[in-house]
Amino acid sequence: MKPISPNEVVEQKAAMLPDFVVVAANEMIAQTWKGSSAHFTQESLIERILSSAPEGVTRGELFGKHYLDIEDIYREVGWIVEYDKPGYNESYEANFTFRKKKE
Repeated sequence: MKPISPNEVVEQKAAMLPDFVVVAANEMIAQTWKGSSAHFTQESLIERILSSAPEGVTRGELFGKHYLDIEDIYREVGWIVEYDKPGYNESYEANFTFRKKKE
């Protein structure tokens, strides 16, 4: 076996991500799509994932296994993805924005 290359990381990460996470993210993108972008909170994605995940999957597992780090796999297939979380003195909900790349 050889070490993973930087070019293979996104592909490997996508293969390790459970289908129920990708399905939930796809549903959130479709549900919040406004013609040029989709925007939703991290919390709404967590709720969607947990509602469809196999029994026993926990919120802690989503964070511990980095299941919410979905940005790169969506960028790889053509999305511009922004993840924004509040800084030290800020108090808004962490959120995702997905936009189509310009052709």
